[in-house]
Amino acid sequence: MKSLAQIEPRTPISSVPYTISSPGSYYLTTNLTSGSFQAGIAILADNVTLDLSGFALIGVPNSFSGIYCFGQKNVCIRNGTIRGWDNDGIDAFPSSNQRYEKLFITDNTTGGWLADKNALVADCVVSSNSGGGILVGDGSSVSRCLAQTNFGAGIVTGHACAVEECTAVSNTGMGISADAGSTLRGCAARLNGSDGINVQSGSVVKDCASGNSTGNEIYAGGQCAVLGCSAQNNHVAGIQLGDNATLKDCNSTGNTSDGIHSGKGSTVSGCTANGNPNYGIYALGNSTVNGCTASANGGDGISVADGVTVIGCTADFNGTSFLGKGIGTGARAQVTDCTAVGNSWIGIAVAEDSIVIGNHASANGGTGGADNSGITASGSGSRIEGNQVRDNIGLGINAGAGDIILRISAGNNTTNNYSPSSGANFAPIQSPSTATSPFANIVF
Repeated sequence: MKSLAQIEPRTPISSVPYTISSPGSYYLTTNLTSGSFQAGIAILADNVTLDLSGFALIGVPNSFSGIYCFGQKNVCIRNGTIRGWDNDGIDAFPSSNQRYEKLFITDNTTGGWLADKNALVADCVVSSNSGGGILVGDGSSVSRCLAQTNFGAGIVTGHACAVEECTAVSNTGMGISADAGSTLRGCAARLNGSDGINVQSGSVVKDCASGNSTGNEIYAGGQCAVLGCSAQNNHVAGIQLGDNATLKDCNSTGNTSDGIHSGKGSTVSGCTANGNPNYGIYALGNSTVNGCTASANGGDGISVADGVTVIGCTADFNGTSFLGKGIGTGARAQVTDCTAVGNSWIGIAVAEDSIVIGNHASANGGTGGADNSGITASGSGSRIEGNQVRDNIGLGINAGAGDIILRISAGNNTTNNYSPSSGANFAPIQSPSTATSPFANIVF
């Protein structure tokens, strides 16, 4: 006949405080409540599995942590509730190679969860803790977890971590924060007291959504990639990037400041920024903005610094709060194959030594100012070629004598179609039916 230990090779825990000092499998037999100045369960051995069996570890005022683990490895804790402790719900720092699953960590005073490197956290709810929700160290994974109404950040990770299909709601700090080299996928953050999602350099954020946060909805440091994400209705920028970052197929709408703000050398492609009270898209020097749409923003639709390339973008009906351009650039920029319609000030504006080719700028200048135009080039040395400018309230083309102007189609602009209308760098103005020069500027 088999012994009881052979039939049930686990050790029951029926009271606390309890110390696990040997490897093995342990389980709770009932709900357990601590006394003051006591911890719940101390794990002081490697290779331990603790099954709460659906029961609760309950703290009282002046209690210590619910589960305490110092320096151990290969520990698994699962299936139950840890609540009401006057320290952390789980304090497993420093420890490594730990697994936590199907836990409810609630109403603990110092914090919900403190784990170290190489932790795996899955299918857990961490809520209403006074010092933050989930904190894990380098190389950890957090998946399918909910962190809500914690006083502090919802989920915080170290370097090279993965956070997947998690939700962070109504935490007083950041919703989800991950250090360098991490990946966030399929996460949601809402109503957090700082940034909704914040990742550091070299991280990837994919298919995530953040809304109604007090800080940035999504902040990604240098050399990060943000892909297929949404940011709405926050109190700062919708999506903010560091230098040399990539933003693709994202949407940023209704934020208090810029919709998208990218650092130097970044690429912003296939993105939409609508209804933001400042700039729709703002990019620092030597960046590329490609295939984006910016509409009905309070200031400029797309505003970029020196050396930026803007290709295939649409910027319509911007300047709802103050004078706004569809697209505005610094010096040595390139704007090609873009559309700028119905903006309150200027359709496309570039500084010196820029290239403006193949664009459509119409019905801009609704404010009626003297310097409104379809396309404006300040400084000198720009090439303005092959654009269509019509129905602008003001000038069609507003450039300088040092700019090259050729192959423009202009008509029905209220002040003049061209300024200047002639010069050494200005191709002749001809009608379509009688044009003799392949470089002619057309009036129609």
